[in-house]
Amino acid sequence: MINDGPINSGPINSPSNGGSVNPPQPSMPGSSYDWDVRALFGGIDQRHRLTGQIEMDREEGGAGVASAKVYIEEGITVIPTDWTGVAFSIDFISTESGLTTEARLFTGALEQPKWDPVSRIMSCVASDGLQRRVEALSIDQIRALIPGYWSADVYEPTDGRSHWDFANELLASLPASLDCSPYGALRLTNWAPTAPAFEFGPGTTIYLSPKIELADHGAITNFIGIDVSYRYSRLRQLSQNYNWTHPGTGGLGGIGGFCAWRVDSTELPNIEMILGSGGGAGQVITSAEWYRLPETAPDPCGTGVPWINNFNDLLLGAGWVGKRRWVQAVTEKYAFAMRTAAGAAEEGRVTQRRGSSFDVEAADAEGWSDSLREIRVDSKSTAASSPRPGFGPPGDRSDELRRVAGLRCQLETARVELIEAHRRTTVSWEVPTNEAMGVDLVHTLLLKDQGVQAQGKCRRIVHSLDLESGRAVTTLSIALRRGGAGTGTPVVIPPRLGADDEDDDSGGAAPGGALPTQLGGKFTSPEYDDEKLGFAGNYSTPQDPLLEQFPRRLVVEADEIPAEDTDEKIYEGAFEYVISIPDDLLVM
Repeated sequence: MINDGPINSGPINSPSNGGSVNPPQPSMPGSSYDWDVRALFGGIDQRHRLTGQIEMDREEGGAGVASAKVYIEEGITVIPTDWTGVAFSIDFISTESGLTTEARLFTGALEQPKWDPVSRIMSCVASDGLQRRVEALSIDQIRALIPGYWSADVYEPTDGRSHWDFANELLASLPASLDCSPYGALRLTNWAPTAPAFEFGPGTTIYLSPKIELADHGAITNFIGIDVSYRYSRLRQLSQNYNWTHPGTGGLGGIGGFCAWRVDSTELPNIEMILGSGGGAGQVITSAEWYRLPETAPDPCGTGVPWINNFNDLLLGAGWVGKRRWVQAVTEKYAFAMRTAAGAAEEGRVTQRRGSSFDVEAADAEGWSDSLREIRVDSKSTAASSPRPGFGPPGDRSDELRRVAGLRCQLETARVELIEAHRRTTVSWEVPTNEAMGVDLVHTLLLKDQGVQAQGKCRRIVHSLDLESGRAVTTLSIALRRGGAGTGTPVVIPPRLGADDEDDDSGGAAPGGALPTQLGGKFTSPEYDDEKLGFAGNYSTPQDPLLEQFPRRLVVEADEIPAEDTDEKIYEGAFEYVISIPDDLLVM
């Protein structure tokens, strides 16, 4: 991207733009010269038919225009429409002390000519077609020509829109202008002055022609406030561990635990009850380990008593993970302040404010809450499931490239606006066109004449050639930066405000204690507690049929999700940037 260096202007002393860097080319006072022009219409020199004045006006950031009048002799058929779109160029030819030099002043094409049949004069207006030519470029060609910052979250999509508008959106983030060279080549001209290519010293300017236009204070924006809201989805997941072991196993596993339980057997939960408990808690069981009753065996406990198991999903114990998923809306609010040294004190501020917001729509946010798959009921000792296809892990569905592009575009545009506002002071003067040959909009000019010293980048060039009086005058204008300098700060994009709170579930499931057990059918059985979590059932052989029978059920409870994890999460941050703009030479 463009900072403060020259942009696509080529070497300052190249043949295409003339001048030199060190030392600057001086303008010589008190010299006399002869001049002529070469006026090509469709490649044919028509200088002998020119009459009146030739005017050429080229300004940074705008299309160059020119006007000329052509006298057509009697007997020559004129069809004005045939002149429309014809290539047109003007070269200035100077002869001084026997030395002839020439310079291209303008290249373009004729717009709609006007024909006066009485005077037989064709009034021609030409343009270098800046806007038309940019409109004809592709989006990729414009991006290559103008390496500015652009974001679809700041501007409208490019499809079906004006390419010229797109080019100006790119230009808004660059301290540069798009214009055409005297030969009609599209190029960027950087606003930052360099070493002066031309110096206009004492006696070189036309008497009383230097003029200074000072920028109005109210037009010099020195403080810009930008409020940006950046919204995205935080895909959250809460995992919770559960484990239950029948107290009759004596804490043993395998056959040992089974044999201990068999001595005084009870009802047991099955796999379906475990899976059903997850639904009651709003969870999906995604992994589990089962402690099943052993399969049928002739004497598993060595007691001479066979074991027949007709139910392969009854459990003496289990450990499982229940998960819940939900989507939390996240908004990051950035309050940017960008100012120059003059904007430090509130009473001296000339303020502009703007705001924007953009949302990141995650493809997997919709359906995220139902994206978990439950394990299969017929799973063996262990089971685990994967999320449904198309859903990634939990976490923020932010788009860092979009965030950076959107913020960078707005910050750089504000920076350029401050720079532009502080270069609105203009110094202009007139010189004989012979002394302005080679001067181009890419050049830095130095004026030291008639009580004015000023140095800045050339902003505008106007050539006025009077073929009747022989007067050839060029008006040069330079832009002066007046920013008071000061110490600047780099324009860096702050890190994402919510990054530290991103939920990636990397810690695994929350630990949980062993679920309790309630068994009825004995005189020592406690009173049934409907509020108690865990498994409830009865001994296989009750001590008294009149004793309370407990319902066979398994109940778990999920941890409550805090409101701060479900309500919209808002992060706020304030950031200030100081833009240093130097003062160009101006002495009156």
